Amino acid sequence: MSILNQIKISLGIADSITTYDEELKFWISEAKDSMINTAGVPEHLFSEDNIDSRAVAAIIFYVKANYGNDRTDSSRYMNLFQKKVRQLQTEDGGVWDVEE
Repeated sequence: MSILNQIKISLGIADSITTYDEELKFWISEAKDSMINTAGVPEHLFSEDNIDSRAVAAIIFYVKANYGNDRTDSSRYMNLFQKKVRQLQTEDGGVWDVEE
């Protein structure tokens, strides 16, 4: 299942509804860029063939924080996103990957 489909499910949007796809793709791209290029999350976690489920969760939190007009939960979802990013930064190749 694609990331877009997983996001749509989490937002309660039917797969057949494509009206919001471009905006959702934008926020998905922004989340990935933020994690890889800004936060130092390893890029291999975002492989299209087998994306890490924790990376998907982080993307979902990011999209939920930024998508649509209802921003009452934005800070809650951004906090969840930031916590998940901190976890992912310690993965193999991440900015906080510490060799022992």
